[in-house]
Amino acid sequence: MGKASSTVEQAVEAAREQPAAFVAALLADSLERAAVIAEGLEEGMRSQPLRRLERLWKLSRTEVANAFGVTRQAYAKWLKNGVPADRVGDVGLLDETTSELLAHIKTEKIADVVRRPAKNLDGKSLVDLLESGEFGELRDAVSRAFDLRRVQP
Repeated sequence: MGKASSTVEQAVEAAREQPAAFVAALLADSLERAAVIAEGLEEGMRSQPLRRLERLWKLSRTEVANAFGVTRQAYAKWLKNGVPADRVGDVGLLDETTSELLAHIKTEKIADVVRRPAKNLDGKSLVDLLESGEFGELRDAVSRAFDLRRVQP
């Protein structure tokens, strides 16, 4: 094994064992390098919208599978082999919703926000809409929540 691959393996192990210390060391080394890595990670998550949904909304695979009306095993196949063609539109709606939330809410607050009952949703939360499979309504509700034209004269 070469020296470079050994260094990468050590970095991966350090990131797994002590993620906060790893990030602090990376930031201390170079803010530019850390920014490039962060952009790469975010791009990777954008290319995996279902995993991004799980991570940011803090949902289990079972919860996401239930939202689509499939088994956890079927959902696992989606993650491995790709989303079936007839569900790509729904996944796109959820990804738009997640992107809208990211544009307006701190990442660490998203899970709390999506679980909070909302007056304008008749006391339902965004997770309630997700669980009912109302992906279009979910996306529209988030878009309306951040539409400043509604509150401006």
